[in-house]
Amino acid sequence: MNLGGAPMSIADLILHSSPLEAVPMADVLSCQKKLLFIIDGFDELKRPELPVAVELSSDPYKKHVPATLVTGLLQKKLLPKSYLIVTTRPTALEKLQKCLKSPRFVEVLGFSPAQRKEYFHRFFEDNDRATQAFSFVQENEILFGMCFLPIVCWIVCFIFRQLPEGEHLQVIRETATTTEVHMFLLSRFLEHHTMPNSLEGLCSLANDGILQQKMIFEEEELMEHGVDASVSESLPAPGHAFVRDAHLGTMYEFIHLTFQEFFAALFYLLDPEGRTALPKKDVNQILGNKKECRLNYFMLVHFLFGLSNRKRLSYLERTWGCKTLSQGLGQNLLSWVEAEAQQNSLGRGERLMDLCHCMYDLEDEGFTRSVMERVYDLDLRDQLSTKLDYKALLFCLQACHTLQSLRLSSYELGPGEHTALLPGLLKSSVIQLHRCGLMDPAGKDLDFVLVANQSLTELDLGENPLGDSGVRYLCAGLKDPGCKLQRLGLHGCGLRAAACEELASVLESNPCLNMLDLGENQLGDAGARWLCEGLKHPRCRIQSLTLHVCGLTATACVELSSVLEASQTLTELELGDNELGDAGVRRLCEALTKPHCKLQRLTLTTRFLNPDTKAKLAALPGAHPEMILIPYYPPDFPVFFKD
Repeated sequence: MNLGGAPMSIADLILHSSPLEAVPMADVLSCQKKLLFIIDGFDELKRPELPVAVELSSDPYKKHVPATLVTGLLQKKLLPKSYLIVTTRPTALEKLQKCLKSPRFVEVLGFSPAQRKEYFHRFFEDNDRATQAFSFVQENEILFGMCFLPIVCWIVCFIFRQLPEGEHLQVIRETATTTEVHMFLLSRFLEHHTMPNSLEGLCSLANDGILQQKMIFEEEELMEHGVDASVSESLPAPGHAFVRDAHLGTMYEFIHLTFQEFFAALFYLLDPEGRTALPKKDVNQILGNKKECRLNYFMLVHFLFGLSNRKRLSYLERTWGCKTLSQGLGQNLLSWVEAEAQQNSLGRGERLMDLCHCMYDLEDEGFTRSVMERVYDLDLRDQLSTKLDYKALLFCLQACHTLQSLRLSSYELGPGEHTALLPGLLKSSVIQLHRCGLMDPAGKDLDFVLVANQSLTELDLGENPLGDSGVRYLCAGLKDPGCKLQRLGLHGCGLRAAACEELASVLESNPCLNMLDLGENQLGDAGARWLCEGLKHPRCRIQSLTLHVCGLTATACVELSSVLEASQTLTELELGDNELGDAGVRRLCEALTKPHCKLQRLTLTTRFLNPDTKAKLAALPGAHPEMILIPYYPPDFPVFFKD
């Protein structure tokens, strides 16, 4: 396919790909269900823009150009009963989907941690040496993560084997960035084989490939860029950036796409010193393409940041004898970030996390301050999953002086890690730390934040195991006269009745607090009784109270009814999935009809109530026109069972 080639039939393809000379082709074609075609590396096709729809004869002996033949197989227009396995990187998945008829997708995750360990022990004959190498790699999060790729496992094992007995790879510091790790692997793997004269050509070739979404190169292309193809092997070998296709000797590719991206980024950092034989360098070809920056150019952009660090450029100059741009690409990168920020392209989530990683890899505090001045909301919910993500966030947080909100979720903050977040917590007016593994000691730091950060108006700590003792620390800060918090979320924090006594004293003393979410805490009727004492206090200004799934019964409704009759601020009350029963709900209905009741929204579980109780609820809007009754259903409740 990558060589183009003369037209061929599907029968020709089978003959050329399989040792079936002794089997009559008619017999092979008559057993389509026994045929399996494997297209390995769809994303590596030199011409991936295959025709979306083609008119094909089902005749297996009719000749077609290779692109049409591949499309016919993908769309099941040729040998429709045969089986097909196609591998691709995610970048080409959209193009592949357009060609397929009824695909099933499986994600190949590479080596699991256990398989990485097994690989190291198979590579080294000496079991102690294998254990030593694997232990070191396992302690370096970036390197261990990269080893999910078999080729990286092989490179790391090879480098380690070359070291003198007992010497560790201590040259990789524990806090090494992604760019540093790639730089180390490549410099050690290539050693002195990549000379200055060929390095620029190698980088130019890599860059052209990225721009054209090409990973397979012909020998002529290597020669055009001054790269000697004769040194390439059919298998990865020390000192060689390329591997040669074992079947098609004139086709070459980098040992891995990530290394091609590294060399492509380095292309823009090399100083040509007056040489003009190679294409002019315009980094805006990369940075100016918004769509590709988010998809195909992501790692290249990351490396542009990482390689703009002066120390790394100096290291490459010493190691490879090349000359680099003294100032890096700082101004180009800053202009790119400014444009992204102005168009709100950074947004939240993955794009913002990518930016943090780029800043962390650059390690330039002044540059990071300039960038983070344009970021007001750090919304990284569900984005942190590794220690490296956390380190990148901390680095940016230290430089962010205009922060208005910080939102994190689904990342367990270990001992002391929440303390390290204080620079950001003390600046934000909105803080969300949802499902972050915060336990009672975290309450002490948050108590300090509540007092010291008088601009803080919203704090969501949902689904953290703070417990009663953790909330006790929080309440000390909430009762401080300097605390201006308005919204507090303690959903699913493992609270019981004891916490409500402390919270009641907060309701009595903090007139700023107007929203409190205590859903999915087993407060029980005793807890509700404490809360209601605080809710009825004249200084209490709560407008919205959530008590979903709190273990309340009809007994709690007596106290809640007195709150409804007395409170002049409570407008929203959520009581879903509590065992209130008909008696409890009827008691609430009586309070809701009182003239002083200000409630406007009531959320209840109504599906188990008897008809008389439901009728009383249905009549509420007539006596209380502002009232909206909302039936409550658990988040995973089937839609077709709802009233």
